[in-house]
Amino acid sequence: MKIGKSAGRQRTGREAVDKERQLHPDVVLIDFAMPSMNGIEAAREIRAANPETVFVLCSMYLDNQLESVARELGINSVLSKKQCSSIKQ
Repeated sequence: MKIGKSAGRQRTGREAVDKERQLHPDVVLIDFAMPSMNGIEAAREIRAANPETVFVLCSMYLDNQLESVARELGINSVLSKKQCSSIKQ
């Protein structure tokens, strides 16, 4: 499998949206709990501009409501922080 460029780690949801606009990655791994804009809000903004982007949402607050909102938005996968920590850049 070929791995493309990494966008690195962004501290806030706004930084994630801005970096996505610069690099247009195929996959965005995003945390739910981020300052200035949570992962759902950031994914919504990114999805509006780039509907083909694949999203993996990570959260330590996994519950049915969060997963339902994420799925409605088109988040491709919702994982626990523990599961996400095994994903390497």
